[in-house]
Amino acid sequence: MIFRKLILAPLLLAAASAAMAETWPSKPIRFVVAAPGGSSLDIIARTISDKLGNGSSSHLTMELFKTMTSSFIVHIPYNGAPPAALSLLSGETQILFSVPSVIMPQIKTGKIKALAVTSPIRFSLLPDLPTVAEAGLPGFESITWNGVLVPRGTPADIVQRLNTDIDAILKQADVKARFNNAGLDTAGGTPDAFRTLIAAEAKKWEPIIRRTGAKID
Repeated sequence: MIFRKLILAPLLLAAASAAMAETWPSKPIRFVVAAPGGSSLDIIARTISDKLGNGSSSHLTMELFKTMTSSFIVHIPYNGAPPAALSLLSGETQILFSVPSVIMPQIKTGKIKALAVTSPIRFSLLPDLPTVAEAGLPGFESITWNGVLVPRGTPADIVQRLNTDIDAILKQADVKARFNNAGLDTAGGTPDAFRTLIAAEAKKWEPIIRRTGAKID
């Protein structure tokens, strides 16, 4: 059963620069995070779980960019964004689409130059950075989002309680601040809204995946 949309984050185009119990919850809630420690998804899961108690987006964004610009760019796969960022810093690669949390420190020190943001509006932490569309590619948009899913058949009242509790957590000032510092924006929503988002994203990205043959390693 689809639960809800949680977090939105733009990608930065960067280059190297010179059952319901009476008490809630009745047992620990386990977040299964398919991401390395320190990643944006890891930050999200740790923040929310602390409050409750107990083929990558970068690759596809690059393929969308290549398709819309008819450019030739060789995809070099890495095991996550951190090593990809290191390859950019070392000069091994020349361009990277990455979530802000991974490369913001290097952007602030000038080691990496941010060229544009992939969201339809400018990124609040880098307000002077244009969107890809503003920089000359109208219609380009790619947002990284993360959500919480529960097993099919989970009772609707439990889904609703989780939805309500996590939505309240996302509105807390300290949570917003922690996510913003990591380059993430919170976005509440309902299970139906999340289902709609997933369907729209599948429709958008399926042609890119089929055309490029992109697969999850």
